[in-house]
Amino acid sequence: MATQSNANANNGYCIACNITCFSCVANNPNNCTACYAGATYNSVQMSCTSCLFPCITCAAASNSSCTSCPSGYILQNFACTLISSSNNTCSQNCATCQITNNVQTCLICLPGYILSNANQCIPCMQNCSVCTLNKNVTINNQPVCVSCSIGYYLNALSDLCTPCALNCAGCLNSTVCFSCLQGYTLTSTYQCFPRCNYPCTSCSQTNPSFCTSCQAGFTFNSNNNTCTAQCTSSSNNCTICPLGYSINIGNNTQTCVQCTPASNCSRCDSTNPSNCLSCAFGLYLNSNLSCVPCPTGCSNCLGGSVCFRCQVGYVALLQASLLTGAYINRLLANSVSTSNAVYQPVNCVACASPCNTCLNNPNICTSCVSGYSLRGTTCISSFYFAVSVQFSVTPSVFLNNYYNFLLQLSASINQNIGTVLVNSIVYGSATASLSVTTTATQGSSTAATQQQNLTTFTTQGTTIANMAILTSSVASTTTSGGSS
Repeated sequence: MATQSNANANNGYCIACNITCFSCVANNPNNCTACYAGATYNSVQMSCTSCLFPCITCAAASNSSCTSCPSGYILQNFACTLISSSNNTCSQNCATCQITNNVQTCLICLPGYILSNANQCIPCMQNCSVCTLNKNVTINNQPVCVSCSIGYYLNALSDLCTPCALNCAGCLNSTVCFSCLQGYTLTSTYQCFPRCNYPCTSCSQTNPSFCTSCQAGFTFNSNNNTCTAQCTSSSNNCTICPLGYSINIGNNTQTCVQCTPASNCSRCDSTNPSNCLSCAFGLYLNSNLSCVPCPTGCSNCLGGSVCFRCQVGYVALLQASLLTGAYINRLLANSVSTSNAVYQPVNCVACASPCNTCLNNPNICTSCVSGYSLRGTTCISSFYFAVSVQFSVTPSVFLNNYYNFLLQLSASINQNIGTVLVNSIVYGSATASLSVTTTATQGSSTAATQQQNLTTFTTQGTTIANMAILTSSVASTTTSGGSS
């Protein structure tokens, strides 16, 4: 990572700026002259302060005065508020909401939703992240899917989203994967297997702790497929030590000295093993020369406020980026060579429950907590209501009332619209097949009451969102396919 100082003023040596600075004053690394994005600059104190969550960027006067927000938030009066919880006219599931003359308008919807002519974010079919509402182009009488959710591919024969292989984030078909979920690595056969555990260099494709070769500084034990710490030597002199050790040179010999375990050093001063020189991922070197944990949610950092990679179960609101050329020049008034580059720090936030892991957005799930299963990028409870409703309306009338129908359906059992998963819509007279998630326990009185409310709400002959119901059915279901 490149940060700036004046090499000539320091006898030809570069000194590191304070970790919060993008650039600093020569001979005074604590006096910042520019900050990373996501921080505000105090020109009096010449310091940088990280913007407070959920701001992505903030005003120079205050790190709590937001100037931009992450996806799913609305910026109003220098504050970022969740669109789904704020008092606004933007549709729920809106990613970007614009305010013009006190009128709020949704510009972009979250993945899996599309902006309708009524300025509402309505869901695509199951496992589809981008779809079109062009009623003149239909496949099997359903809206066309343009792009599938993580872990699915668009089947050219059926034009439906089909699952990729296990642990695959992106694929060409059911057997060829080109990217993997976090924690997995792509093999030469285009499959995703767990990343090998340290200190394995290579391992079993099904067991990341079952080593088949070891990193330098370790020897391979073929009896139990493990790696044992032992220096790599030449002429009885250690040339490479395992992490947690450092080479000590004395009496014309080189040996490996173990760092003090409590210091968590990756490398240390061989003459003073409690003083760290470098740290492993997830730790950073503090002023006491000890390795201490990165902030919560961060797996790679330079300090308590500068993070470059998020832990599993967290996602970066401000994405990491490699800044080069013109952007650096704008920051530093042409003081940086266009060949130099810096890494932009990230802000890590936890995946939104019930997501266990997520991608690019806290609400785009790639795995779920216990009791939930993944449907596309949404986690639904293992117990839910399967609802089918047939309306006596034309496709255009249905689409105009679609969003209000979903709102009223979820409200009938006091649930959020996000608990409704659209499995299919068949046009003729419009038939919607949906899954409505509930936190109620299967067989409980609460579940029975909710099912009765849904049944009453969708009774034949009634009207929902100005649409008359022809037929309907409601069943309580588990992901195993059973019905109570």
